[in-house]
Amino acid sequence: MMTMDAYSRHKELINLYYLSHPGATKMLQRDTSKDRTDYDVLKDNHKFLWSEADEAAVSTKYCIIDLTYFKKNKVAMRWRTEAEVRTGKGQFTCGAKKCQVNADLTSWEVNFSYAENGERKNALVKVRLCRQCSEMLNYGSQRRKVEKKRALKRVKKCASSSADGSDKTVSSEEKSDNSKGAFL
Repeated sequence: MMTMDAYSRHKELINLYYLSHPGATKMLQRDTSKDRTDYDVLKDNHKFLWSEADEAAVSTKYCIIDLTYFKKNKVAMRWRTEAEVRTGKGQFTCGAKKCQVNADLTSWEVNFSYAENGERKNALVKVRLCRQCSEMLNYGSQRRKVEKKRALKRVKKCASSSADGSDKTVSSEEKSDNSKGAFL
């Protein structure tokens, strides 16, 4: 045996060991009882709303939305990645996953409910969509359209002829309550 090279000698010793000790291969197998897949790690650590330190890495002003199953009222949402923020996807172009329209965009506030660590949670997120994708989002129900709030009160003259000719002051809250565009 000493005349053999190291590899041949190793193979010979292993073969002799296997033949003389039945069941020896079971001791050489790795314990797989505590193995975790990538999916298990993601499932354990996934959070839709993060702490402020984690949030700095991702832009959370607007979401990207997947409207593939909109007729079943199943929409998927995720925060934009750094590359999407740089290209303007979800803010200057439509936030739908497969849409590239960049004209006539509307902002929507959508209540996103999800389960995290066995607990039901809700988050109000913003999505910017084109007209066609907005119709898909609102299929079967109506979401809230984001209206710009004005800090200054607007002064309007009364259209009716009043005797004293006084001005009427209308606040932005009163205006949005009276308009049809507040909720679609």
